[in-house]
Amino acid sequence: MRATARSFFLAFDTPRYARVINMSVDLCLFGSGATPAPPVSAYVRVIAEPCLRLVSLDLNVAADVATLAELFDFSADYLGLLKAAAIAGGLVPPWLEHAEPPVTLAAHLQRCVRVPGMRGVEIVTHVRDIPKGSRLAVSTTLCACVIAAVMRLTGQTAAPTGTLSEEERRTVCSRAILAEWLGGSGGGWQDSGGVWPGLKQIVGVTRADGGGGELLPRHVPIPHAAALAQRLKRGLVMVHGGMAQDVGPLLEVCASGVWEGVGLMACADGDGEVSAAARWCGAARGGTGVRRHFGTAVAGQRRHHGHPRRRR
Repeated sequence: MRATARSFFLAFDTPRYARVINMSVDLCLFGSGATPAPPVSAYVRVIAEPCLRLVSLDLNVAADVATLAELFDFSADYLGLLKAAAIAGGLVPPWLEHAEPPVTLAAHLQRCVRVPGMRGVEIVTHVRDIPKGSRLAVSTTLCACVIAAVMRLTGQTAAPTGTLSEEERRTVCSRAILAEWLGGSGGGWQDSGGVWPGLKQIVGVTRADGGGGELLPRHVPIPHAAALAQRLKRGLVMVHGGMAQDVGPLLEVCASGVWEGVGLMACADGDGEVSAAARWCGAARGGTGVRRHFGTAVAGQRRHHGHPRRRR
């Protein structure tokens, strides 16, 4: 399995207003001469050894997990997310940890493999050229990639190769969110957009009883994605501030217009037009208006056009 990274442009935590424009992208190092490609890969195969072998090529870490106690110890090493993805993907169901009578990991894997001479499973992952702390939802994408590969291996998908169906994508998405919480990284629901290709709108769904949001949002493909992608390319600049960058103040600036009731803010592209991506988000607070809101950094300060920043 190979998966793309994700970028998102606007989101709200309240399910009723939650809207995200999400873009799955291929990546490569600028100036390397390489062709952009899916930056996250996962490979699963059966092996002769009676264990679950986990290998992270980018972290240069590998481990042969021989017992259930090792598998469910997510903080023991840097492979906690891979362990969580193997569990969430159904290779090793969570209930096996406390099964009565006890079941060994080796015995369970041998029943799963059912290939003469093979008694274990190997999962190999590779995250290419994405720095730690990139905020590109690498952990969720990695979990989803492993889960999809495990589901294919264990016959949980309609076909071992090819494109996943919509129902299969939603299953992978929900299990990736579970794996994030099992492994301790706790990704947000908007981080799962990499399971779907191209540009899409992620929409929060309120529970039928009105008591909050559902676990899974809806992923709605955006028409005319190619033309919209070109407009985004002209109108957006992506800046990576490093692991130490505090994203809170930036999000405060971006969201302040919404909380002050100006409707939906939008970025302006190079022609000064309201971004089509912002219009696709829908209006915040149930409104329909779209308002330009952008700023320029001057002498270490940020000047805002559209409304003054709220004082604290």
